[in-house]
Formats: sequence, C-alpha cells, structure tokens
Amino acid sequence: MNGCISPGVLRRLVLSALMIAPIAHGGVPAAAGALEPLYGFRWSDDEAPSVSFAVKSTGCTTAQGFELQLEDSELSLLRREVDRCRRKASIIEVTLPLAPGVKLDRPLRIANPVFLPRRSVQ
Repeated sequence: MNGCISPGVLRRLVLSALMIAPIAHGGVPAAAGALEPLYGFRWSDDEAPSVSFAVKSTGCTTAQGFELQLEDSELSLLRREVDRCRRKASIIEVTLPLAPGVKLDRPLRIANPVFLPRRSVQ
C-alpha cells in the first residue's frame, strides 16, 4: 500500500461516523411526514378529548407542526414541520385535540417509537 485508504475502508469509516453523529448530538429530529419519536404521552377524555405527547424540540416546535392520525385502533403522531432552530434539544409537551366524536373507550396502539426515561437500578 502507498499510505492511501482503500475505498471500502473509507466507506465504512464514513458510515460509522454518520451512525454515531446523531447519538453524539442528542438525536436527529424527525423528518416532515415521519412518525415522531415520543418521550411520553397522556390523554384527556373530557368534553373535548385530546392527546398530549412529549417530543424533542430544538426551539421551534409547536403543536401546529404535528398531525394526529387514528386508523382503526392505531394512533400516530406525524411531524409536519421540521424544527430548524438550533437551541439545545429539550423535551416539550404538545397537545392535540381528537376529531369530534372520537372517544378513548377502547385500547389503542401507539405507532410511534417510544423512548422511556432511564432509571437507575437500586
């Protein structure tokens, strides 16, 4: 060898860096139209039923940037607007109303990935 990195090794190094970068920077925001990673959720079945989700924000995330979908017994939260701000990532809560007439009186499946908080074992 003449001191150059082979194309195969270079490709593996670049792919490794791309896989590690999101972890080092606190995750990658969901792309527009993608299922949003959730950090918690709760619902209210009051007169106006709604669902609240804990999501990652870098400063510009609002409830208007999301779409709630309910098909059969599957609930999905889709991000419609990408948060392009550059603040330190934090978890915020967004609340969206359910469509009129929808009741939370049956089991639902959450389609989004859910990240549970880390707990120390004692």
